Amino acid sequence: MRFGSLWRHPLLFAIALAATLAVGGSAVSRAEAVCVGDCDGDGTVRIAEAQRCVNLANGLPADACPNADQDRDGTVAPGEVDLCLKAFRDSSTCAMVFTPAPTHTNTLPPTNTKTPLPTNTAPATSTVTAPPPTATNTRSPSPTPTATEGSLGKHDCTVDTGSKLTLLASLPLSPLPVNSGSVAIDCGAVGADGNAACSCSVNTPGFNALSIAGIFWACVKPAVSGACPVGKIDCDGGSQLGLTLTGNRKIGTCTSNNDCTSKCATHCGGAQFVFTGKGQCEGFCTDGAQSACLTDAGCLGLGQGSCNGPDNVGLGNICDCTCLDSGAGSPGPAGTMQCQLAFNLTVESIPGNGKACDGADVTITIGDTCAPLTTTAVSAIENNPNNGGPPPFGPFDATGTAGSCAALQSGDTSAIAFRGATQFYASTIGDILTGLALNCK
Repeated sequence: MRFGSLWRHPLLFAIALAATLAVGGSAVSRAEAVCVGDCDGDGTVRIAEAQRCVNLANGLPADACPNADQDRDGTVAPGEVDLCLKAFRDSSTCAMVFTPAPTHTNTLPPTNTKTPLPTNTAPATSTVTAPPPTATNTRSPSPTPTATEGSLGKHDCTVDTGSKLTLLASLPLSPLPVNSGSVAIDCGAVGADGNAACSCSVNTPGFNALSIAGIFWACVKPAVSGACPVGKIDCDGGSQLGLTLTGNRKIGTCTSNNDCTSKCATHCGGAQFVFTGKGQCEGFCTDGAQSACLTDAGCLGLGQGSCNGPDNVGLGNICDCTCLDSGAGSPGPAGTMQCQLAFNLTVESIPGNGKACDGADVTITIGDTCAPLTTTAVSAIENNPNNGGPPPFGPFDATGTAGSCAALQSGDTSAIAFRGATQFYASTIGDILTGLALNCK
């Protein structure tokens, strides 16, 4: 199935901290520790800094951020992006990076000049200050940005009547109500261009269990450690924030997921248009070492997510792609917002133990993934579903409703109606094109 963990598990780093030595009159300043991702060292990882971490890891244009590179190897790795985003969410427990010590100032006395020690007084023993036992921040949490600082803040969108999941597949499937759960909308300060960065994520405990064709439960929970690209809200309007998704189950052959990703970049017109930055090569696991596979159960047993492609059908080495244009459509009104919803997805069998989405009957682990959302127009289509069986699924078309930056800043999300779409290849019932409607109370 589609989508393994968006980022890999964070690497474990051993960081040596230079000690303050009082030797021979030479003073060396001790290194300082800040949260990973705190680019300006002010004690807080703001949303713009989190976006900078994501951009640097993906080779996108961004200002330098040495404090995003925890192991100082010159690159921002996926694990370091995880740490940046965790620090953004909670600076009180963030992983730390030690900033390089300033150049020392030599205060040695002139050459050949010796200052005698006082009589009967032993030289002072050199003191070494030990590094902290762990790289965990135990400072008090930074205060939440206030309205006077310009931040739109973090607010919950509790799903309301009309929220649903629409499914297009070979089987006739009725829309499924999304009647419980909420989404966290987290937006930063409004810039001179009238835009503010925004992220969206499913809150604990997740959405209600979704029964797909009475065959399996789709379990939508908060993301474990994955992160999605940061979106934005346009407070004064004029930005093109519509979405167009084009899935293609069969663009050619591939020898690995990386090979497929490269071919998807060509197929989609650029790597920036490949949804989640990945293609999937059928016959390989989605996560970890991405071993060759025949079944989802095989990948689950290896801890490598799910198996791309249908189980035991022998359709390996086919490259599947989803292309995403996140700047489609006409300029939107004031308050238009776009984000990618971060969530974790597992599949449990029905009836299993008779308890939906309790984690006891997981048959497929899709893992952390993203669903593109917008308050303007979305359109999606899936070509060559089930490797070219039925005609294309879709198009799915829907239009949301924008709120306003002033209302959002005051905590009022009631006018916001998100619309989105995504594709899932080779599920238990074949390919599925999904449309998502989330209306805020």
